[in-house]
Amino acid sequence: MAQPFDRTLRSLEQDGVRRYLVAILLAVLLLGAWTAWFLFGRLSVYAVSADARLEVESAAHALDAPTSARLAAVHVALDQQVEAGEMLFELEADSLEEQLVEIRRQLQALDDSEAALETEIEALASQRRLAKRTKDAGLAEAEARHRQALAAARQADTELGRFTALHTEGLASAAEVDRARSESEQRWAAVEALERGGERQRAEHDTRDQELAAGLDQLRRDLAGIHEQRALARASAASLDHEIELRTLRAPVAGRVGQLAELTRGAVVAAGQRLATIVPEGRPRAVAFFAAAEASGRIRPGQPARLRLTGFPALQYGSLDATVTRVGSETGDAAVRVELDLAGEAPAAIPVEHGLPGSAEVEIGRASPAALLLYAAGRAVDRRWAGGGEPP
Repeated sequence: MAQPFDRTLRSLEQDGVRRYLVAILLAVLLLGAWTAWFLFGRLSVYAVSADARLEVESAAHALDAPTSARLAAVHVALDQQVEAGEMLFELEADSLEEQLVEIRRQLQALDDSEAALETEIEALASQRRLAKRTKDAGLAEAEARHRQALAAARQADTELGRFTALHTEGLASAAEVDRARSESEQRWAAVEALERGGERQRAEHDTRDQELAAGLDQLRRDLAGIHEQRALARASAASLDHEIELRTLRAPVAGRVGQLAELTRGAVVAAGQRLATIVPEGRPRAVAFFAAAEASGRIRPGQPARLRLTGFPALQYGSLDATVTRVGSETGDAAVRVELDLAGEAPAAIPVEHGLPGSAEVEIGRASPAALLLYAAGRAVDRRWAGGGEPP
């Protein structure tokens, strides 16, 4: 009985050794496989942003109150489709409209005054033209009489010379000489009278012309003053028209009302207060903001990405596939804006609408687990040094 029992013990010992060797072999194989995966395997590396959202390609247009005023009317509702130029809000402008009515009344009065002045100017200018024609005709007539009198005076001088010569020869009496001299003196006196009359007439016409010219100058100055007042009034009216138009808020583009302030008629709004946001129609895209250190030089157009929407868990609703299209330039510590085009069809349960927030993941490369471990260790050391710690 002893020999079979010894053989059984040796058989059990050999089976245990074999199991041990098999276990060691399996462990070595697993360790080799894990080491190969750790050194040569490839894992996707993602840059992650918790600040992402959906938006349309055309930027949403904000509609802000241009000034502080009371709300007179609201013509829009949330999610309403509106056309460009459609009236959405009206702010009270009663005082401005009253001022505008008064200015327009002043403009009408200025127009009436301008018309009256222009009529008066034309009448005075006609008088001046008539006076000039009268002056020219009178002076021409006086000049003709003067020439006639001058000719008669010269003729009288000739007669006086002839009678004087005859008297010297004894052929004419002294009385005839005296009569000829008297006639000559009368003729020259008439010439002098005509000259003085012409000078007086010219002076009178000049004085009248100066009076008319002064009157015209005054009227033209008055007209220029009216033009200046009217220009100022028109500028004021245009400014009031602009102010009133600003208080009528219209849709800048066609689209959907994506945001609407909870305001009712009579509410007071402050200058710059956001009243509504118009979201234009367009193809949706995603926008994400990444830390500069994580995005600069690592995120590039064409890289695949994935968008998870807040409120729609990825396990239940899935995620949105996307592709990087544009990468912004960072400034200092500012976040880098990355734009992504949605790829493929979105899951039916996810509403792809403007403004939905979420998070984005961009695949920036592939690396082995060993490289990722070294990278993480390096980041930890960098953070420790940056925080003032001692180098290890």
